[in-house]
Amino acid sequence: MSRERRRSRSAAQRVAVSLPAPIRPGRFLLLLLPLLVASLLVWRVLLLPPLLGVSRAVVEISFALLPGAGSQEIIKLEGTGDWAVRATAITTQVNRLLPRGQQQFSLCLPIFWALTLALGPRRKFWYVLGYGSLVLAISAPFTLLIYLTCDALASITPWQVLVALLNAVHYCLGFVIPYASPVLLLMVLDGDLRVLVFGESMPQRTPSRGS
Repeated sequence: MSRERRRSRSAAQRVAVSLPAPIRPGRFLLLLLPLLVASLLVWRVLLLPPLLGVSRAVVEISFALLPGAGSQEIIKLEGTGDWAVRATAITTQVNRLLPRGQQQFSLCLPIFWALTLALGPRRKFWYVLGYGSLVLAISAPFTLLIYLTCDALASITPWQVLVALLNAVHYCLGFVIPYASPVLLLMVLDGDLRVLVFGESMPQRTPSRGS
């Protein structure tokens, strides 16, 4: 009987260890606002200038490599901080004014930091924070590039269905993905959070793998 009790106790301990720590909604909401303010301040003061520089370099190099790009300046910085994008790619003329370089493409970073930190220390905390930040920082300039490409293609496409599709993608890239991507990426990277949100079906598999 003592052996069976020890076995059942050890099995219960393994299951308890495999279960993620619960999220305290009150604590999460209490921490989220100050963490978001602090993250936005760090992003705005320290990270935004280099991130905009990288985005500008990616856009200029990408359009310069296309046939018919010419030698004109692709992005001109206006006095207000806006970007005047003028480029020729094959037969497509791109003329776009980006308010302050469309800063929202990297706004996903401080949102992701605030959400991750507000959840508190968890398993793979530093992995989620570091890898997620890296993914979002790398994807931001390429999201801006695809955003401009959709805008250019929609201006020359004769098919209205394709124009509507490109406009929808253009809108999602500019006004949906920068705000939704931190939440989606956090759900993908944080297995504990997925278990808590979608139910207890995932931790029930843990004892079966060890048995």
